[in-house]
Amino acid sequence: MVATILAIGLLLVVFWDNRLVILAGLTAFFLAGSGLAYLALRASMTRSNRLFAASISELGKDLRQLQGAAGNEARPD
Repeated sequence: MVATILAIGLLLVVFWDNRLVILAGLTAFFLAGSGLAYLALRASMTRSNRLFAASISELGKDLRQLQGAAGNEARPD
């Protein structure tokens, strides 16, 4: 973030006569970038992918096997 601010400052100093054009262009660039980031975030939030779906499936199989093994044991009276 600091590097971005310094780069903008450098552009303004180098192109001092066109500083309003540079500021307007950079403002449009950052607004477009933030809009794209917002759309990407919304798309990723609406996607229905479960986190660790394969691991949860494997744990479910393990649980069923353990419950089956526990049901087959002889119970002490």
